[in-house]
Amino acid sequence: DITERIIIASKGRFDRARSVAQRAKDHLPNGITMPTDDFMALTLDVWSIQPESARRVGHPAPFPVELPEQLIRLLTADRRLTNAAAEWVRVLELAPKHVVGWQQLGETLGQLGNRSDALRAYENALAIRPDFVEASLGMGLILGEMGKFPEALGHIDTALKYSPKHIQGQVNRGVIL
Repeated sequence: DITERIIIASKGRFDRARSVAQRAKDHLPNGITMPTDDFMALTLDVWSIQPESARRVGHPAPFPVELPEQLIRLLTADRRLTNAAAEWVRVLELAPKHVVGWQQLGETLGQLGNRSDALRAYENALAIRPDFVEASLGMGLILGEMGKFPEALGHIDTALKYSPKHIQGQVNRGVIL
């Protein structure tokens, strides 16, 4: 068996956990931002992640990008967005063509209010894959927040061109209009 493992364990003693109100009072992360089922799947299950090919990646010890993706999802679930953004940057240093990584970095930076860097991240995603709907929608939302409504609408319309029935895209278009 030539596998690698990362083990995140708990003693199962949740009686010492602080309440949400106490965590907020202490300025600690205190809100889960993903559906409970997704959070439980990330924390109570074994992740099956296919190995990456050293030949394809051109690195003697490659790691599957899905691994840090899952770990970063845990950070963003707990609103540790600054940590999540830093981890996405590290992933992208190792895998600069990871289109979902650029999109997720853009989303995280946007949530942190760092619009200019979020736009650059979305631009990188779209440079790799111009038809990436989520990146076009994210860019449209950031541009809308900046008051650049014609540009925002252009990106949202581009996303809807590739995925006309995308519900969030239609909602975003309505918000911009």
